Amino acid sequence: MKKLLLSMFAMVLTATTAFADFGWYDSSMNIGGVSTDPFGWSGNPNSPTDLGTVYDMTVTSIAFKIWDDSNDRGGANMYFAIYDENGTKVGSDVDIHLGSATRISGDHDFSISWNTGQDLAATVGLTLEAGKTYFIDAWAKTYGSAGDHWYSNNGGNYHAKLTIINTSRTVTLGNYGTICLPFNGTISNATLYKIDSKIVVGGVLKGINISSVGTSLTAGQAYIFKSSSSNISVSSLSGDYTEAITGGAIVGNYSSSAAVATGMYIIKDNKLWDAGTGVTIGQYKAYIDLTNVTEVASARGANSIYFGDDATGIESIQNENSENVMFNLQGQRVNNAQKGLVIVGGKKMLRK
Repeated sequence: MKKLLLSMFAMVLTATTAFADFGWYDSSMNIGGVSTDPFGWSGNPNSPTDLGTVYDMTVTSIAFKIWDDSNDRGGANMYFAIYDENGTKVGSDVDIHLGSATRISGDHDFSISWNTGQDLAATVGLTLEAGKTYFIDAWAKTYGSAGDHWYSNNGGNYHAKLTIINTSRTVTLGNYGTICLPFNGTISNATLYKIDSKIVVGGVLKGINISSVGTSLTAGQAYIFKSSSSNISVSSLSGDYTEAITGGAIVGNYSSSAAVATGMYIIKDNKLWDAGTGVTIGQYKAYIDLTNVTEVASARGANSIYFGDDATGIESIQNENSENVMFNLQGQRVNNAQKGLVIVGGKKMLRK
């Protein structure tokens, strides 16, 4: 939808010498991986538009179309004012020259497109901190022989706020956990895993088999991780904000707290737990859904997460030869002293 700015208003702001009606439409911008319409931001500085979570303040693209009765638009600039978490302005206004305007139809419509990329925080010398919220004002102008035409919200700027994602986490060394982020990235001090199969013995679910997928996270994809330090983090964030993928064996959550349905599982204290009433997971964590996971009769590979003797939890075992792991007919792990019928490698054996 085209937006109109009255020529008289433009005259007051810019002291242009010609009367012309002008406006914009189809505007978009990407900042920190989030796509937004800067000309749709709030006009109220006390109630800025919330852009949500971003990984930084890098503007990677700006595009919009304009119509202008003066029929002479040569190009455009976009301006930003940056404010810290306390609302204090940092540095000078950022002026990004968007380049030349391209005529797209008739005598009055033009398009503006820019994708050079610029980090607004670095430009003004602002050091961003994970988890903190910052504020941005935006406005623009086009220029031509008829003078400058300013694009603003009834004389005021457009206002937004954004929060820098926190990808650091304190964990227990060597333990399993879950992670899901809205951006691509690389995890440090941990290895990522996917679920290959669920282990079912005598009709009873006993655990899961998992395998390593490295250290690269795909946006929206949830993973199990195993830490190699008490502190993990994700760096080299990139790509567009992507919602958590549903329908898989590991399902992520971006909200501060989310309820987990009965029949699902969570990882806590290096165990899998059957989610009961009132169980929740935190932000950027995940729950386990084994509904559509392939069923096998035994552990395989070097990494499995297994039910222990305590029926309330699934204990973790690693680097064990699955062919030597024995279970009784109730699905409980037993040692070499066990006599009678046992299950080894998914097969029944009689031990005397």
